[in-house]
Amino acid sequence: MHRKFELAFDRFMKEQIGMERNARRRERLEKGLGHAEMEFLRSIWYPTAGNFDHLYPEWEVNDFSGGYRYLDFAYLPGSAKVATQDSRLRLSRAGFGALEIQRPLHAPLPSRFGRLGGTTNCLSIH
Repeated sequence: MHRKFELAFDRFMKEQIGMERNARRRERLEKGLGHAEMEFLRSIWYPTAGNFDHLYPEWEVNDFSGGYRYLDFAYLPGSAKVATQDSRLRLSRAGFGALEIQRPLHAPLPSRFGRLGGTTNCLSIH
């Protein structure tokens, strides 16, 4: 499974870098993902989803001070929006702007998702 993951991941990152026109995000992608992000993909995402379709690492969003923040991952299938940051999932139908405004309600993920980076994973629904 690891070899299959590595091949799929390499192809995925090359596609992400190749299609990116935003210089800030492209630079972040070229630097590579961190340990926790890689473990999330290797241990949770890929075994569950089997692909990286509609997944965007280092997704740029505007913050309230006119700057930029980068979500670990954004999952954008159709009208749904899911983002991960610090090994936590956040869902929003209103868009990513709502993530900064609303206080999330946390519910633990099933135990099969385990722990990443020493932090408890949680599901936030807005």
